[in-house]
Amino acid sequence: MKKFGFILMALCIATSAFAFGPDGDGNKHKNNGRNRDGHQMMDKKSGMCSGYSMFDDVDLSQEQKDKMKAIRKKNRDQVFEIDTDIQKVKIDKRVNMKKHDFAKAKSNVKKISELRGKKEALKIDMMQDCYNVLTKEQKAKL
Repeated sequence: MKKFGFILMALCIATSAFAFGPDGDGNKHKNNGRNRDGHQMMDKKSGMCSGYSMFDDVDLSQEQKDKMKAIRKKNRDQVFEIDTDIQKVKIDKRVNMKKHDFAKAKSNVKKISELRGKKEALKIDMMQDCYNVLTKEQKAKL
């Protein structure tokens, strides 16, 4: 009986050791390409004008690169403001949920959705602005 208990205990320890994998924390500290909100982070090769990857096939002048950099900075500042507003509304939603004011919490959710939509529209505007920096010949190459 003691042998059976010892074997069972060893099996449990071995199983739990393999459950977490080689890093020992179950991968819970790896972001796997996601930010703190769980959203996919922007890849340098995603076509955004920030990395010019969409425009690799066209030779950008330094002036065009500078214009695109300015466009990206403006966009980043606007997105930062929206992200700040989203965080404020999330806090308001949390407070309203604790107060059991569900109507206000739903209103907060709608506001968050509107802000996220505005953020996506800004991304499209940035791409359009970057595209408009190109010459007709460069646009034809895309």
